Amino acid sequence: MAYMPILNDASRQPIARPLSADARALVVAGGGAGIDGLRPLEDALTEARAVIKHFPQGTLLAEGEATTVELSAQIQRAEIFHFAGHALIHGGESVLVLNSANLDHGGALFDVKTLRSIRTPQLQMAVLSACSTENGGDGLPEDFDSLARVFLSRGVPHVIASRWNVDSNSTVLLMEKFYERLLAGSTVPQALAT
Repeated sequence: MAYMPILNDASRQPIARPLSADARALVVAGGGAGIDGLRPLEDALTEARAVIKHFPQGTLLAEGEATTVELSAQIQRAEIFHFAGHALIHGGESVLVLNSANLDHGGALFDVKTLRSIRTPQLQMAVLSACSTENGGDGLPEDFDSLARVFLSRGVPHVIASRWNVDSNSTVLLMEKFYERLLAGSTVPQALAT
């Protein structure tokens, strides 16, 4: 399985609230064509649209709307955060690639430093649907500078990330089934199992 739930130590983390279609979801379709040789990822927008349809109160940030400033503002109110797109190691740390239009203005990359600087008090689940999102700057799963580990350290009860590269077309199908099962009452690990 390319994706894995990363579970928090229940003794030191808040109890997760049930996730439902009424949750405030923030869904981001990252771009990134032209950054570090990345190719366009059309499936990211397809995946984001498939996810947001489950959440009537959700917010979709796509293309030029997906900036570090906007993501930082929106994630503070979100209960579910889903990112679909490219992730890479940039400047020695794990980053989510938001878009290439704002690269010169620092708005294209969402990194560990940015995540550590914002509050996420409502966040119950973070899905990092991109290649190698559990790895940090050293490429090691146990690296505490990975975005997945930062979400965990912030007390997010459910974090889903990948340990290696994933096929974007297959990921669209996986995530559609994941949210269907989750919102039908399955636990996060049950919903992710195929």
